[in-house]
Amino acid sequence: MHSKKWKVKSNRNFFFVSLCLTLPLLLGLPACQTLSRLAIENDPSRGQEHVKLGLSYAQAGDWPAAQAEFERATRLDEKNAPAWLGLGNADRALGKLRPALKCYEKAHELSPGDAEILDELARGYLGLGKLDQALSAADQAVALDGANLPYYLFTRGRVKLGQGDRAGALQDLRAAMIQAPEDAEPLRQDIARHLKEAEAGP
Repeated sequence: MHSKKWKVKSNRNFFFVSLCLTLPLLLGLPACQTLSRLAIENDPSRGQEHVKLGLSYAQAGDWPAAQAEFERATRLDEKNAPAWLGLGNADRALGKLRPALKCYEKAHELSPGDAEILDELARGYLGLGKLDQALSAADQAVALDGANLPYYLFTRGRVKLGQGDRAGALQDLRAAMIQAPEDAEPLRQDIARHLKEAEAGP
């Protein structure tokens, strides 16, 4: 089924390219340029370029522009998991928590073994108070380990804190602080703040 869709898209692009090779003599160069632009703009492989642009806008804090780029990427290739992840992050940054969660769920569907997506999915559930689902996703992210483990432990600690599991939260938050890189100051500050809350108790 997937190969069939790819074949249809490939044939469509081939059709555009073929026209560009044959129509200049009939319609002139401007027509060929227009057809070339259409073929490029509708090429699914360009989706990743929009993801990169979206990430650059996100890093600059321009979330509306980031959202637009990630949306373009998902329209070009609906199976682009990083595009759905980026769109979820942009939606969440803009306060659109429910649309963000739908994007995370779509990204997870496309790439179920991705720890970063699982972590964002857990945060999405947490933001909407769906703590059991948040914990399930956070557990999976932690189990996958990886270089971002301190972030995943931090997320799980926050979920446990929300559930009232103070002992579990303290364990995860302390482990996150130990493993957090020294230069990851924003993360360390967030962990310290939640540690203080967990240690204070109810």
